Amino acid sequence: ALHIYNPTHFKLGKNMDYLHYVERQTGELIRQYHTNLIWFDGEWMHGWSRADAKALYFHIRRIDPTVILNARIGFG
Repeated sequence: ALHIYNPTHFKLGKNMDYLHYVERQTGELIRQYHTNLIWFDGEWMHGWSRADAKALYFHIRRIDPTVILNARIGFG
């Protein structure tokens, strides 16, 4: 069954589900639509850690190191 992430169901301790969802979505944007700029809003929900932000950052860089990212991928 297809599991679609629903932000209204975000729970602390479940952020790996959210991280995997965001990785799939950013991967699709880059691979299928050749996105060269991703702008993050930076007001992440509680439970999103610096480690999550780094994981997402490096995930995007592995797909395409030339993608421009703003500095608001996570807290701080």
